[in-house]
Amino acid sequence: MQDGLNDELQIMDEIEQQKDIEMEEAISLEAPLSILSVSDPVTVQEATSIQTGINILQEKSIGCLMVVRNNKLTGIFTERDMMLKVAGKGLDWTQEKVSSYMTGDVETLKMEDPIAYALNKMVVGGFRHVPIIDNDAKPVGLISVKDIINHIGNYFSKDIINLSPQPLRENYSPRDGG
Repeated sequence: MQDGLNDELQIMDEIEQQKDIEMEEAISLEAPLSILSVSDPVTVQEATSIQTGINILQEKSIGCLMVVRNNKLTGIFTERDMMLKVAGKGLDWTQEKVSSYMTGDVETLKMEDPIAYALNKMVVGGFRHVPIIDNDAKPVGLISVKDIINHIGNYFSKDIINLSPQPLRENYSPRDGG
């Protein structure tokens, strides 16, 4: 009887260790960006009007366009560029070009680069998006904070889904009213 119980405990320990190894590999910061569900690049030409760029951002519900010339990345035009460089300036959005207001000289990565490098660029540089290019500087993807969070969330989905609707805290009491 004792041998059967010991065997069962050993099997349970082995299963738990295997799960730990799988989890460690699944969210390894050394894993390449190619394991993530990276967004396809949405590109526009440098001569694209700001109005067209905004229309594309809205239609696709995205926060970043990759700006290209001859299929090579020359910059990105983001929501932040729109708010800080364009909004409230009295510009004719149909005449102004995204290339005049884009973020140029962007930092990029390649699909084989580790996830850690994307996180580093985002944290240190304050970026929300990092373009992914091939060896010819052609955009092949766009990594965002959301992509990394979604990847991590997939591995902790049961834990996340099963959380109580409110954090458990001492002396927690919901507010009255709205």
